[in-house]
Amino acid sequence: MRDYIDFLGSQSPYDALDASDLEALARLVEVEHFSDGTEIVTAGGQPLTHFYVLRSGEVEVSDRGRVVDVLGSGETFGQISVLSGLPPPLSVRASQDVWCYRFPDPRPHLRHPDRLRFSHYGSVVTRERLTRSGARARLRSPPCHAADAARPPRRTPPPWWWRACASPTRRRCSSRRTG
Repeated sequence: MRDYIDFLGSQSPYDALDASDLEALARLVEVEHFSDGTEIVTAGGQPLTHFYVLRSGEVEVSDRGRVVDVLGSGETFGQISVLSGLPPPLSVRASQDVWCYRFPDPRPHLRHPDRLRFSHYGSVVTRERLTRSGARARLRSPPCHAADAARPPRRTPPPWWWRACASPTRRRCSSRRTG
């Protein structure tokens, strides 16, 4: 149990818990192994009853089949569904063999559950993190159609500016386009 406490106590958001809450959280740990390619969480499925903290390995987080994030050791997934009671918004698949700590909703077991402040999947993925994991190449996808690849990028036209009318009875005001 000491290993669980030491590991979780060095990871965000668990590092905000006091010693008694960390110990209570460590008592809830179930260790689970997933082989490379295993889908751990299915988007739109039943709301999850457990969330996971990666102990080793990496998982890919996908939105409708496209990888949007790669998580590694110490990172948490599934917490949004567990805490909200809603179906998981994204799928999670093991991109290599992974070991996870699995937890039920910890709030009833902690004296200070408000100290657990999870981030969500909308976080920005840094280039260094993607390069380190080798996922940058997997995140690139070809255009939907060959014609889209040949088409030059669209230029947004400049905005229209309307000049105020000098008289309220004037029916037409002049306008001009900038740029």
